[in-house]
Amino acid sequence: MIYDLDDNPINSFALSIPSGDDPVLQIKIDCVTGYEFFSDAVSLLAVEARHQGDVSWTNIETTPIDLTSLNGLREIFEVRLTADVVAAIQRRAFSLRVQKA
Repeated sequence: MIYDLDDNPINSFALSIPSGDDPVLQIKIDCVTGYEFFSDAVSLLAVEARHQGDVSWTNIETTPIDLTSLNGLREIFEVRLTADVVAAIQRRAFSLRVQKA
């Protein structure tokens, strides 16, 4: 399950990102052995994540983050959404998911 920082479950959300911007969101995830955190691949937007405190970002559209080492914990993850530079408004829909590998 994915939560906001106040431990409220997140089922969906909408966000407006200016062209070329890269906001970082913080979420909490219930970590379970054998589960992964990943995102749908989406054009004109890069979706990366890292466990809070980690240095490197992971492209979770292509490489899921294995949650096994954090089993039993509800941990904070940072999600960076990097929008391409575009001339016109674009709408993109994608999912952040935690699912058994």
